[in-house]
Amino acid sequence: MSLVFGISRMRGGEVGHWWVESEGVLIDLTADQFNVISDNELSYKIKAKRQYLPVYCCLTEKAPHSRVFNLVPKERWTWNINEINETYVEDLELLYGRLNL
Repeated sequence: MSLVFGISRMRGGEVGHWWVESEGVLIDLTADQFNVISDNELSYKIKAKRQYLPVYCCLTEKAPHSRVFNLVPKERWTWNINEINETYVEDLELLYGRLNL
């Protein structure tokens, strides 16, 4: 599982965004924030893809993220599920179940 960071450039700077990738699947838990952020704070690439779902999940190769954001390689962390405490994994599973997806 990897936590991935990308930036989308715009005239006044850049917009950063995080998401998760695991086994060829992209999961974005915060994409819908771009529905409420002012247009002048976003790049045209982000605005063009609106409306964003509250939870975005699809095959990594089909996700728009690679076209909207430039990946920042040094900001990519990989987790080994075997190194994570079992109680923590159970808590994550419980929280995921509450999403009612």
